[in-house]
Parts: sequence; structure tokens; C-alpha cells
Amino acid sequence: NNSIPYTKLSWIYLEKKEYDVAIKFLNKAIELNPTFAWSYNSLALIYEQKNEYDLAVENYKKAISLDNKDIKPLVNLGVIYCKLGEYDLALEPFSKAIKIEPENSELLTKLGYVFEKKKEYEKAIICLNKAIEISPNYAWPYNALGWICQQKKDYAKAVKYYEKTIDLDNYDIQPLINLSDIYFELVEYDLSLEFMLKAIN
Repeated sequence: NNSIPYTKLSWIYLEKKEYDVAIKFLNKAIELNPTFAWSYNSLALIYEQKNEYDLAVENYKKAISLDNKDIKPLVNLGVIYCKLGEYDLALEPFSKAIKIEPENSELLTKLGYVFEKKKEYEKAIICLNKAIEISPNYAWPYNALGWICQQKKDYAKAVKYYEKTIDLDNYDIQPLINLSDIYFELVEYDLSLEFMLKAIN
């Protein structure tokens, strides 16, 4: 496949944030081999970096049409739809990716996130619990479950999930902020202050 060097050159220029040069090499790669899915996936990544989401979506879809067993363009397409708040559209690529890799805890967490945004909490909880069953030391499903419990005003459960998130990943400030918000709602201002100060420190 004599298009591969051009595709790999584009990755170097992508890392250097020289997007237009990267696009030039990818267009050359596609000219040499118009059926190589990774060239389209790479082109989509660059357009995504440039916030040109229509072109990114178009190229992810092209990559998927050429290789429907590769989860990366499916996941990338789902992530773009999430960025755009198009959660109904995000559901399809994430669901297809899960069928390819049903034991992928990160994918299950992303799918749970989409269901949470659609306020389909029971479906979200099923996905997130499965993610935890597969990868019990992966922090993000616990954080997402905490958020769902917080939305349902089940603060005791939310606190437990956020504390577990912090145990597993103490570099992320979001569960600290969420805990502060919960204690503020509960009029426990000293605890609210404690967690917000931890977040800024």
C-alpha cells in the first residue's frame, strides 16, 4: 500500500498542528489508494481539530463504509455527535462499536453517557454497571453513576460513587466539584467548602 507513507506523514504534521499540510498529504494518500479507510479516519481527525465538524463526520462515515469492523472511526463519530449535542445520532455508532467489542469498558461508559444525556437513566445504569464489572478499577463509570444519582437526588449513593471515583483517580477535579455541589444542596456548607477547596488545589 504505497499510500501509507503519505498517511503517516500526515500524522506527523497533525501532531505539529500544521493541519493544512497534513490534509495535503492525506489527499495524496487517498488519490493513491481511495479504499484505505485509515486515510479517511485521519482526515476526519484533522477536520475535527479544525472544528470543521461536517467534513469530519463525512470522512468518518467514509472510513466506516470501507472498514465496518474498525471501532475507531465509529467511536470518533459518536464523540463528535456528543460534542454537537446530537445524542440520538451518537447512539448508532457507539452501539455498532459495542457489537464489535462488547467487553470494552470505555465504550460501555460512552454509551452510558449518551443514555444519561437522553435521560434514559436505567439504560445508562446497565451500561455503566457492566463497564464496572469488566474493569472495576476504571474510574469514569463510577463518576457517571454518581452524576445520575445526583440528578435523581439520591445524594447518599452519589457521594459513594464520587468517593470511589476519587479513590481510583485523584487527579480529576470533577467529582470534587460534584461533591461540593451535593453538600451545598444539603446545607452542609463546611463540607461543601472543603471539597471545592480541594478542587482548586
